[in-house]
Amino acid sequence: MNNMKRFLLKSKSLAVTLIILNLLLANTASAKSTTWTPTTGGLWTTAGNWSNGVPAANDDVIINSNQSAAITAVPSLTLASLTISGNANLVPAASGNVLTVTGSFSVSAGVTFSLGTSGTFRFGLTLNSAC
Repeated sequence: MNNMKRFLLKSKSLAVTLIILNLLLANTASAKSTTWTPTTGGLWTTAGNWSNGVPAANDDVIINSNQSAAITAVPSLTLASLTISGNANLVPAASGNVLTVTGSFSVSAGVTFSLGTSGTFRFGLTLNSAC
């Protein structure tokens, strides 16, 4: 009977350890990098408009082609980085939506970037002269 108690105790300990490990791994999903692919504007929320699916929280986003129309339905979202190397007009999905960039925010020289009506753009900013 003593061996049976030890076996059950070890089994329970193993089960608890596996559950905790599973929870920890589930919460450490890595961010992805995704690039806007159309050149005629379109919905931010359409997976086919992105090279690696619609951006999610903490993703790196790249818009590298000149847009002839606005990128619309931009949700409230926090991005790890935003790189814009082509003209872009981002239009929020709703009044009061906030696009936050916690890391690198880059707009190439000669590029026009605008945020459509009723949106807010937040980022940590350090200005350095490249001259």
